Amino acid sequence: MIQHLFIRPVRNTALLAAFFGLVLHAYIALNEVALDFNPCLIGFFICSCAPYVIAAAVAHKSTMPILGFGAAVGGLIFDLSIYYTVFSASKASTTAIIYLVAPPINLLVVGPASALMAWGLMKTYQAAANKLMAQI
Repeated sequence: MIQHLFIRPVRNTALLAAFFGLVLHAYIALNEVALDFNPCLIGFFICSCAPYVIAAAVAHKSTMPILGFGAAVGGLIFDLSIYYTVFSASKASTTAIIYLVAPPINLLVVGPASALMAWGLMKTYQAAANKLMAQI
């Protein structure tokens, strides 16, 4: 009952977070990594954007957009921390290796884990709200 009140704002926020993730990776590909386009850079860009495309599709087409919201926001936080670590606060020459392994970690670990956490938080909130509504 309470869940239906938040579907549209959660869906829109998930799509916005996915858009910001795509913008972040476009900025990195165009400004930070290389000045010329090559097949490797294009493939890496596609792999980096895949978690956000999947999260946006889940948020847009699913009846539970909280899963897409969790995956998009969790992935964006993860990618922003990787960006800061690699491009702003790099202390070693091997720090860029983190950037190479970040897309599969984001797709296979961070996205599903943050979607699961968002779903759990929604269920906890929904149970508490239903309990409160029953008392009224």
